[in-house]
Amino acid sequence: RQMCIRDSAGGYQHMFKRAKLDLPKDVLQGFEGKYINENDESDSFTITIGNEGLIATTAQGQVTHLLAKTENRFYHPGVFVDFYLGHGKAEVETFFGKNNYLKQ
Repeated sequence: RQMCIRDSAGGYQHMFKRAKLDLPKDVLQGFEGKYINENDESDSFTITIGNEGLIATTAQGQVTHLLAKTENRFYHPGVFVDFYLGHGKAEVETFFGKNNYLKQ
């Protein structure tokens, strides 16, 4: 019997589907800036405001569009990545673990 990957994976879609919260521009502006990894200064990203939320751009130029799920937690649809932003710092969680960043 063959397993249908498409149907089997469909049950996990709820893990990646999240509500999108629209935040006021003044709230989003508070997150703008450059964030540098506490343990590795070569690891950094810059947060800017995009059309639907925030944009995180790494020092290497990788762009990640972020949608708000709460007032200070953001995600990228379909990918396990969470950004917690606030109080001059950021915590980024992926499948590989968590990293802490300080806002410059």
